[in-house]
Amino acid sequence: MTRQQFFPLVFLSLALGMGAYFSWPREPNIYVLGSAVMICLVFQTAILRRTGLAVSILWLVLSALLGALWAQGTTLRQAARLAKVSFAAHGETVMLDGQVVWSEPRSRGSVVDVAMVSAAGKGYQVRVFGAKSIAAQALPGCQIRAQAFVKPIGSPIAKGAYDPRLTQFFNGRKGQGFLRHVEHLDCQGPISWRLHLARLRLHIAARFRNQMEAPQGALAASLITGIRGAIPPPTRQLFRDAGLAHVLAISGLHMALFAGTFFAALRLFAASWPRLAQSYDMRRVSAGLAIAAATAYLAVSGASYATQRAFIMISIFFLAVVLGRAGLTLRNLSWAGIVILALRPSAVMQAGFQMSFAAVMALIVYYEYWQSRASGFRRMDGFTPSGRFWHYLRVSAWGLVSTSAIAGSVTGYIAAYHFGQIASFGLLANVLAMPVFSLLVMPMAAASLVLMPLGFEAVPLAVMAWGLSLIINISQWVTSFSGSVWYLAPTPYWALLSAVLGLVMVSLLRGRARWASLVPLIFALAMLQQAPRPLVAWLEAGNTIAVQMTPQNMTLIRQRGNRYLSELLGDYWRMSDLSSPACGEALCAYELVQSQRLALVNYRHALTRACAEFDIVLAPRLTALYPCQADLWDKPRLQDNPSVEIYDRQKPSVTRPKMNRL
Repeated sequence: MTRQQFFPLVFLSLALGMGAYFSWPREPNIYVLGSAVMICLVFQTAILRRTGLAVSILWLVLSALLGALWAQGTTLRQAARLAKVSFAAHGETVMLDGQVVWSEPRSRGSVVDVAMVSAAGKGYQVRVFGAKSIAAQALPGCQIRAQAFVKPIGSPIAKGAYDPRLTQFFNGRKGQGFLRHVEHLDCQGPISWRLHLARLRLHIAARFRNQMEAPQGALAASLITGIRGAIPPPTRQLFRDAGLAHVLAISGLHMALFAGTFFAALRLFAASWPRLAQSYDMRRVSAGLAIAAATAYLAVSGASYATQRAFIMISIFFLAVVLGRAGLTLRNLSWAGIVILALRPSAVMQAGFQMSFAAVMALIVYYEYWQSRASGFRRMDGFTPSGRFWHYLRVSAWGLVSTSAIAGSVTGYIAAYHFGQIASFGLLANVLAMPVFSLLVMPMAAASLVLMPLGFEAVPLAVMAWGLSLIINISQWVTSFSGSVWYLAPTPYWALLSAVLGLVMVSLLRGRARWASLVPLIFALAMLQQAPRPLVAWLEAGNTIAVQMTPQNMTLIRQRGNRYLSELLGDYWRMSDLSSPACGEALCAYELVQSQRLALVNYRHALTRACAEFDIVLAPRLTALYPCQADLWDKPRLQDNPSVEIYDRQKPSVTRPKMNRL
């Protein structure tokens, strides 16, 4: 194995180690982990000049251990900073006194992030939602004193579900709630350059929204500034169902089109001045200026994980142009990943990071293979001018279709794992929408951003609005077909690992050995929707209860209080009916799979019968006064274990949604 092939494995081992740490159910002993790293280093030093399979495996093990150790170090450091900050489990009214670091209008209301200082002198943030007018008044940098109802960040609704606390934890955010009353707001003091940049982003987004009709204005603002809160929920869902959700999240495509527009425009400008083109190597000059444009776009767009990866990759590409070397390689992609994971280890658990790197890896491998096998496609000798045009058109069409198919397949599987749905006609939607987006929308977005300080952005914005309207029409047409969206039940994590293994084998193996990648890829596809379902699961100490009465479906049997959680649980397990029957009897009996019987008890006199005749007894309103031979969950036990899933058939074992030390 060459160094070019081995280095991506180092990056993947590093990512695997970080992912293993964040997925581990308990906090590993940092001294044991550190000792393992030291032992590997000693062995590696002893065989430093040797080569072979054993040495390569040792390097990969060391990379995985270093990744886990680095992730643990950053987590413990953040945990120490936030250790003294807590809010009541069911929420409490508090006085927020701090600085606004972000405010954003939403389609309904607004969101404000307030930075405060704890009693221990450590900084943390609280996110509150308020009226739509709040975002226009409480700009980043303003000092605010307000009364708000705040509670801790919600836990995941199921063992394998998305954990909202992970991202919030590393952002320093400890609570969220609702703004009740603003007592004081002062926006006159000096602010840092970061807050000035935040205000600039909000100003640019507002210009887009004010000069374009809805929802095109909100869509345009999201493509430039990354501010997506104002996009109406139906439009978000439309793009998701059509397989075009990646258009709304700034990633490599946006960065390449934005910086590429500047690069092409500068090359065209230089070509119109023969003396300039003959005196300087304008290709290299244009590449350097394109890096500057990409840097500006990174700053204005909010610098998400996908945008950071795209910026590093596009910078490496244009730097390679300046130096006269190859730009898009798996080695450069691996360097981009290592830099991002070193800065933010938790990124490895985010769907955006996974989809971004997997798609680019697949596309790099595909185009390397295509360039080595399809030299005839690039030949223009012997073609008439019209023949060259049609030949170029065929090559471009094939590139568009193949790129959409490969990127869509890779990201589609990861989206199916994380979000539980697949756009059946996503390939068709991308083939129709991407030419409009690439040749019209993003070039006009770049032009409007340049012309905005001069006040001449009206024309490019009008063209951009027309292009976005066309993409919306394409999405509506595609989603009008029957079966346009395929909703999936949860998929086990090992299926995702199998898919990653298959992608790595495709990327690194050569010749006929690549066919071996079909084994893990087919296994990954077969494991879709195969995550085990619990016998019974509940949230909020039994306010929401779902049971497995048939092998392929969960049923809601109790819903009290927060119906939103019931809807989230229903979406996760793909329940067909969320209208839980009211249990008004003293005891309601349910026959579960695995020959288990469950009793939902409302009155104390029914406990004796439930304990004698049933396997699992839930009594959310009662406190048991005597032992029970069944697995009894009464009010005190439920309050100690508010979110639980029970799987085991003979001896029901408890599996809590993983806390990840958050």
